[in-house]
Amino acid sequence: RLLLIREFRLELGREICGLPAGLIDPGETVEEAARRELKEETGLDLVEITHELPPAYSAVGLSNEQCICVFGVAEGEIAPCKETGEEISARWYTKAELRDMLRRGETFGSWAQAYSFMWSIGL
Repeated sequence: RLLLIREFRLELGREICGLPAGLIDPGETVEEAARRELKEETGLDLVEITHELPPAYSAVGLSNEQCICVFGVAEGEIAPCKETGEEISARWYTKAELRDMLRRGETFGSWAQAYSFMWSIGL
């Protein structure tokens, strides 16, 4: 299964499907940030990092922001996000559920949409 979050985004005025994500705090490593953000947003523990991609630009032409994508194995029970001002819920999705969501035109963040598509069709 693939873990996605649903988060209300004020800029869009609606809920969007995305990947758990966040900023790296000063003095924090990528691995530490990934563990912390996953725990904060989903209640899950990151028990193994299987892949870490090099930095990539997330909005070329609009920003110089870079993202580092971490893939891993999570364990535990999903819990509501307790961060102030964040309306986030998490859920595991099957390939069939993701294919259906993509067909229906569910609102995704671009990275979450691409990963959901590739994973759900077996790429």
